[in-house]
Amino acid sequence: PRLIAEDDGGRVSGEQRLSRMTILLRRPAAQHTALDRLLREQLDASSPNYHHWLTPEQFADRFGASRELMERIASWLRAHGLTIEATARSRGSIAFSGNARQVGEAFHTEIHRY
Repeated sequence: PRLIAEDDGGRVSGEQRLSRMTILLRRPAAQHTALDRLLREQLDASSPNYHHWLTPEQFADRFGASRELMERIASWLRAHGLTIEATARSRGSIAFSGNARQVGEAFHTEIHRY
């Protein structure tokens, strides 16, 4: 919000390497509600879920994106010449890298230096 046009140093070179960009996936409302409920129960000593922690894989199966969606996103990124650096075990994000031209073309945007 504090950026102003005068701070724009212009577009970066199309060949500039952009590393470790991350796509965060939003949970559907029902998953978000279920996660909030589980978190409250895990802290409630009277709940059967009290201190019943989940592994990242269990969390992914209950609250993460489907494996199919994660693979579709990864395939789309690769099709645009981008490299997958990491996929969260919780299936909530994908980190990728590429150059500014690839990112600009994939996301229909321009990358500027500020």
